[in-house]
Amino acid sequence: MLDHLLWGVPDLERGVHDFAEATGVRAAAGGRHAGVGTQRRHRAGQT
Repeated sequence: MLDHLLWGVPDLERGVHDFAEATGVRAAAGGRHAGVGTQRRHRAGQT
């Protein structure tokens, strides 16, 4: 069972697109990390 997958990309929207193309899974918005300048996405329907 896969619990977590971290994938660092320079362009979040492009990374979401590429991941969906490769796996068939589209990540949903997951929030921003205040003060750090990073964001996250998660599998749709998951937190």
